[in-house]
Amino acid sequence: MKKESLIQLVIIGLGLFIGAYFSKISYQEHEKLGHAELQGHRAMSHGNYEISQEAVIPKIVDFKLLKDPMSGWNIYLEVANFRFAPEHASQSHQIGEGHAHLYVNGNKIARLYGNWFHIPEFINAKNEVMVTLNTNDHQTLIFNGQPIERKIVIGK
Repeated sequence: MKKESLIQLVIIGLGLFIGAYFSKISYQEHEKLGHAELQGHRAMSHGNYEISQEAVIPKIVDFKLLKDPMSGWNIYLEVANFRFAPEHASQSHQIGEGHAHLYVNGNKIARLYGNWFHIPEFINAKNEVMVTLNTNDHQTLIFNGQPIERKIVIGK
């Protein structure tokens, strides 16, 4: 019985080691390539949507990164003249609505469909977190030649 238990423990330990090893490779590859490329987003360019001077201009009013007391970070994004429209994601552009794209160190990691979003701990000591406002069909909103975006750098 003891020999069987020892063999089971060795097998479980080996399985955990192999799982952790491949999980680490996967995470490192994720960081190297970026979440967007792994999902095929980076391969296709979504382009830009230039907002005319006469239009009501969407704005990022506030962008905060708050340390979560339990784990990770909570992102707060307040917008004006813009409505989050997850029900229209990946559909045709409609003026004044869409979603945001969230980037960490230049890699797209998520779409934001509302004001709050949670992300896990960062693996780098210094990180640039950026959000862009995007149309339903994922084009970056541009005004006066500049993307509607905000960046926060945290860490040292």
